[in-house]
Amino acid sequence: CVEPDDSNIKLIYANLAREIEQGRCRVMKGAVWGRTETVCLSPLEKGHVNQRSCVAPANERGDLSCVQAYSMPDLISLAGFPFVDLLKIDVEGAEREMFSANTEWLDLIGTMAIEFHGSSRQQSGFDAVIAKHGFKVVEESEHTVIAAKSASPCRSCGKPAGVK
Repeated sequence: CVEPDDSNIKLIYANLAREIEQGRCRVMKGAVWGRTETVCLSPLEKGHVNQRSCVAPANERGDLSCVQAYSMPDLISLAGFPFVDLLKIDVEGAEREMFSANTEWLDLIGTMAIEFHGSSRQQSGFDAVIAKHGFKVVEESEHTVIAAKSASPCRSCGKPAGVK
């Protein structure tokens, strides 16, 4: 789990204590981005507790709060997992950065559930990018996509990806 907000990190530790203890989950303070660098977050909107987005690299920050951001290849390496069975992506607009940069990390993912913000799906070329790495969209709604590799069975249960 990668999360920039301290109060949300406390909730993650509370909710995933067992998985963290078992070594099945790791938590990092930071943000997901197309490359590893410091990025700045938009201010929280009134009434929202977790809708911040990366809006600029640190050299353009003004008075925004900044956090270390990581590329997916670096996150996968830091996590130490050889393969990610399920990747949940809710990065508040950084989808464009994630899928426009180096996407070779997608070869290490079995299934992903992603929430898109605005027109980031189209702007990032998401559908073409994931097809190149063997994914198919198996379910979608207005802002959410589940994509899986049909040839990749779940490493835990053995069922083909995308099978409920």
